[in-house]
Amino acid sequence: MTDYRYVTDVIVANQKTTKLLTSEQNMTAVYNIFNQRWGTVVEEYHIPGVPFYHIKAFIPLVKSIGLSSALKTCEAFSQFCIDRWGVIEEDPFDCDS
Repeated sequence: MTDYRYVTDVIVANQKTTKLLTSEQNMTAVYNIFNQRWGTVVEEYHIPGVPFYHIKAFIPLVKSIGLSSALKTCEAFSQFCIDRWGVIEEDPFDCDS
């Protein structure tokens, strides 16, 4: 007998892996951009000897339109790769999100 009591409906979306390089003073702006676009930061570390941070994040593909130009405004240099599917935690039918 299998137990499926905790199965719920979820929506998955194709996600971009975003790797970027930014300075410490621009970290807040970068995190704000990721939060506005339902991004999830999975890795962040300081590069020894230089004033830069390396950030890796996942962002739903549909929310990544215009992401490169938004990151350029806060002087972040980015690379993108579409490589996974992820569960959307927010309500995609909510017009306010």
